[in-house]
Parts: sequence; structure tokens; C-alpha cells
Amino acid sequence: TLYIGGGTPSAIPPELYGYILQFLPLENVTEFTVEANPEDVTPRWAATIKSLGVNRISMGVQSMIHTELESVGRRHTPADAVKAYLTLRSAGFDNISLDLIYGLPKQTPESWEYSLNKLLSLRPEHLSAYSLTYEEGTRLNAMRLAGKIAPATDDTVVAMYQKLCKLTEDAGYRHYEISNFALPDMYARHNSSYWDFSPYIGLGVAAHSFDGKNMRRSNPADIQLYIKAMESGQSFALTEQESVYDIYNDYVITGLRTHSGISNEKMQLRFGPELVQRLVNDMQKHIAAGNIEKSHGRWRIAPDSWLISDAILRDIII
Repeated sequence: TLYIGGGTPSAIPPELYGYILQFLPLENVTEFTVEANPEDVTPRWAATIKSLGVNRISMGVQSMIHTELESVGRRHTPADAVKAYLTLRSAGFDNISLDLIYGLPKQTPESWEYSLNKLLSLRPEHLSAYSLTYEEGTRLNAMRLAGKIAPATDDTVVAMYQKLCKLTEDAGYRHYEISNFALPDMYARHNSSYWDFSPYIGLGVAAHSFDGKNMRRSNPADIQLYIKAMESGQSFALTEQESVYDIYNDYVITGLRTHSGISNEKMQLRFGPELVQRLVNDMQKHIAAGNIEKSHGRWRIAPDSWLISDAILRDIII
């Protein structure tokens, strides 16, 4: 898989993609995703990247209510999002993922249901939905601290999540990870590789890499330093050699976020019987409470308990 994103790649001229791609091995790529903002999608942009081999688009819609988009500084309107989606379809894209956010300022369970129904009526192959988080240092968090916006209550967020699960299931989507939903056989292969410990390489500012064993590399998020390092031929990545306990925690956290969960057999092979027994012991409280279930040699967080997954995971990581 190949994924261009983690920022706003649709903001650059589409011709530059051709320049970038000449340096990458594309012969065996079966899923090639580019992230896009609705306001950047034009017929020319869509046709150009389609001609370069891109076969999947991930687009940040976030809401189908104009005032909600304005509250978080989005530049597009709901009409722009629909137009962009139809433009991508006209260009021949048959694998489109759309993002939504719940818990937005001014958002209600009713307006959230409206956004969901509007988006599901478009029938994208994939849907990602995330609860809004207020990150330190962002304009949104500064507005929250100044009392200019009020965060959604926990009860409101729970109601929205439950509505999300119900409407997507009714529409035929499989809830295969806490925040991800897909039509049959349309899971995001690239994202799924992060959850099953496949190796990957990240290129560019702030990109991360993993060798599939215990080595992680990260590029600092400083574009000036990155450019200087590239021009001088210096190494830019920070390297971290993870301990067996770090890898164990990563495997448990990412695996239990998914519908398929974690494999007892793979745990035994990677970590040995001692750590697996520790995991079983640490999970007992949540198994008894019905928060964790086991089936066909795999453990997973019960779908009804995904909203409290952070609390569950805190109890079982080392």
C-alpha cells in the first residue's frame, strides 16, 4: 500500500505527484490512497491523480452542517463536500473514504444524525468517525479555554457514538475498528497494517516508520530542519529500540481496538507463555464484566464496550 497524507496533500499542484512517484516502487501497490480536502477537489485534480495510479481517496468532510464546520475553522461547505465527492466518482474513483467528527461545538445528537444520514446516502465505501479532541497549542483549544466554545458533554458524545454504530450497521457497514466502518471487503488495507504489526516506512516531515519487530523511526516535525538535513545528506530520523514490554503494549493496544482482536497463537509466538498468562490474568476483571470476549482463539473488546476502551487498556498494559 501507499498512502500520501498526514497533512493536506491535495493543496499541492497535482503535477507534483508525478515527480514524487518516480522515486517510489509502485509495481506491487494495490491500494494507493491520497488524502484530500473538499475545497481542493476539482475535475482536473481528480483526473490527474487518477491517471497517476491513485485508486483510493480519503476526504475530510467532518460535518454536513455549515455552522459546525465554521466552528472548527473548516473552509468548505456541505455543498462543497458533496460536489467534491461526485467529482471523484466522475473521475472513476470507486474506493472513497469520508471522515466525520462528533462532539463538535454547537453539534447536537440530532444534527449529528443528520450529518450521518446525509453522508451514508452518498454510499462511500469507507467511513471514519472520530470524537473531537482539544489538542494543546491549537486555536480550538485556546477558544475552549477562553470560554468561547463549550465542549460536548460525555453523555452527548456517548449518544452520538451509539447513533453512529446503529446507523452504520443498518446501512450495511462493518464496524471493524473503533473509529472505522467499511462496506464488505472495503477495509482500509493501509490502516489495517498499523494494527497487525506489518512493517512500514514513512517519508517526509513528522513521518514514522516501523520494521515490524522492535525498531521505530520518526522524523521531527520541523520542516526547516528537514530541508537542511536533506540538502546536506544528513540523517534526520530519530531511532527508538523498543523493549519487549513496549512491543507487547503496542500489540495489545492496537489489536484490541479492532473487531478481530488479538490472536492467542500470535501472542504465544511473539511474547511467550509468561506474558500471555499475565495478559489473561490482567483481563480477568474485564472478561467477567463482559468487556472482553474470546472467540476462536482471539480476544477482543466487546463492541458495546469500545467507548470505554481506554480504561480497559490502562488495566492490562504493562
